[in-house]
Amino acid sequence: MTNLIRVDARIDWEIMQVPNKIAWVAICDSLGLTIESSSWRELTEDISEALDMVFADLIAENEWEQFLSQHGWSFQDEIPQQPVEKLKFDVPCFLSQPA
Repeated sequence: MTNLIRVDARIDWEIMQVPNKIAWVAICDSLGLTIESSSWRELTEDISEALDMVFADLIAENEWEQFLSQHGWSFQDEIPQQPVEKLKFDVPCFLSQPA
């Protein structure tokens, strides 16, 4: 069974379509992540997967409390005692195009 953990955060992503290429790019400065995908749908799925991996890694390395505190974020749910691979994270993301 997969457990969903809600994250009280605001994670901004700058989204752009790559000129002369069928690709979308998302940049998240607060997490230091850049993601490139071949479609909008794939990009949103890749963002979700990347966030799951980031937060699961923070839990696995026992660095999540310090990381969340530094960003002013928190988990709204307790972390269940199970493998991190079975955790999914509900993270508010705000997608915007550069001005």
